[in-house]
Amino acid sequence: MSALLLLAIGIGLLIAEIFTLSFALIWVGIGFIAVALVHWVYPIHDVYVQIALASGIGLILMLLLRKKLQLFFTGKEVKDEFLQADGGIGVVYHGSIKFKGTMWQYEFANQAFELNDGDQVHVLHFSGNKAVIAPKQKSDRHPN
Repeated sequence: MSALLLLAIGIGLLIAEIFTLSFALIWVGIGFIAVALVHWVYPIHDVYVQIALASGIGLILMLLLRKKLQLFFTGKEVKDEFLQADGGIGVVYHGSIKFKGTMWQYEFANQAFELNDGDQVHVLHFSGNKAVIAPKQKSDRHPN
């Protein structure tokens, strides 16, 4: 691809970021712009190398800077939502707790109780890499 096409793709991704606010497209766009600038100085003729470099630069920038940029623009700290869950209903499955599509080891919140496959439990929070659970009351509803 020519440097101008790479630059156009990068700018297009930056414009698309304005409409999505995902804070993901911006990094790939910057990666394409960076590869376009390198291509002007040192021509890279292999399209696959150009795309791999742009994607790699974008991925590295996203991993390093995404949360900082979101904090700057939103004023709120970005946390990994999954582990910050307020809890919910989990299901016992082969000695683990299935919660939001992921299998978790568990520990009891207060005292141990009997668990059988298929039993529903309250996932209260997470401690390290374990779900802290309590028995589900009969009046509790299962979320859809």
